[in-house]
Amino acid sequence: MPVVRTFAPVAAGVGTMPRRVFTAFNVIGGAAWTLLVVLLGFWLAHIPGVADFASQYIDIVLIGIVVVSVVPIVIRAIVARRRTAAETSD
Repeated sequence: MPVVRTFAPVAAGVGTMPRRVFTAFNVIGGAAWTLLVVLLGFWLAHIPGVADFASQYIDIVLIGIVVVSVVPIVIRAIVARRRTAAETSD
């Protein structure tokens, strides 16, 4: 979903979607996404063993989430820096 939420404003702008329509869809989409994530968390917490696992290993789970979120950004920054360095050295 992050990819869609990144390119949707660009597509809406290129397609000359009226601002009010885009804002309405954006608010509805954000609210739906939030509701779905909260309900998913609520549902997962009621699976036997999941709540116990999460409460016991919450630190490791949160660190894992941060690592999974940050590593692609770091890799992309390194690749972009190497590409820029290669282009300027040519």
